[in-house]
This record gives sequence, structure tokens and C-alpha cells, in this order.
Amino acid sequence: MRSGAENERVVAAINASGAQVLLVGMSMPIQEEWFVANRHRLPGVRVALMSGGYARIATGLIPRGPRWMTDHGLEWLYRFFQQPRYTWRRYWVGNPLFLMRAVAWRYFAVSPRD
Repeated sequence: MRSGAENERVVAAINASGAQVLLVGMSMPIQEEWFVANRHRLPGVRVALMSGGYARIATGLIPRGPRWMTDHGLEWLYRFFQQPRYTWRRYWVGNPLFLMRAVAWRYFAVSPRD
């Protein structure tokens, strides 16, 4: 859906709907990249929210973690054990990389892209 005829149909359907608020539910960073590539073609959209897997969670397709885990910021760990092949890169590569970049930016004035 990120390009080609299907993408054209999706953009046309969004425009025809008159939607002013758009929820984009793809995986990261695909949803952000898709919106950046298509935002100029969505003139009626005033607000775009990247919702990731929210629809799958809201419908019960992906279960939430136990209450004690969600209350203590550990739902990511529950999701890792539920879907290790899907989430390992996000949690064990992406998060430490983000943390290193944030520390470098804060304490060493290094641009996040350096």
C-alpha cells in the first residue's frame, strides 16, 4: 500500500471521505514515512495521528499485558514475550540506540543524525 495503485486508491478514499482527522495504523517507521510522502496529497486532513497497532489492541487481536505490567511501564516486555520475532529489533536495538543518541545530543551537543 505504500506506493502504486493501492496507495492511489487509499489516498483517493481518504480525500473522498472528507476526513479531517486521520489515524495511520502501520508499523513504525512505515506509517510516518507513508504520511510524510503523502501529506501534500491530503489537503483536508488537519490532524494525523500515527496509531501503530492500536486497532489490533483495541479489538483484542493483540492482548494487553497484565495490569501490574501496564501500570509499571512494562507492557513492552509482555509484548516482547508474546511476539519476540516481531518486536525484538524495536526493543533491543532501537531503544538503546535512541537512548545513546539522546545522551549524546544532551551532553555532547551531537546532532541526532551524526
